Amino acid sequence: MQVTGSIGNFLKTLDIFVLASYVDGLGISLLDAQACGLPVIGCRVDGSNGVLVPSRGLKLLADSILILLDDEKRNRLGGAARISV
Repeated sequence: MQVTGSIGNFLKTLDIFVLASYVDGLGISLLDAQACGLPVIGCRVDGSNGVLVPSRGLKLLADSILILLDDEKRNRLGGAARISV
């Protein structure tokens, strides 16, 4: 399918939006789809450049912060993040 014109016009022709990626830097396309009122499905990526915690997972959030106080781990994730962006 060839997309011409505004991406918003294209997205409005869809019923759902799926982003099945192994790596996704920012997920802007998911935000675009949501802005058009589409339900979205995405994939959790490998975590090589950051940490994901579940919503309201306060214990995991605190644990992740403590883990990243370690200079080596923080620098490794930060370096991977810079490369992926």
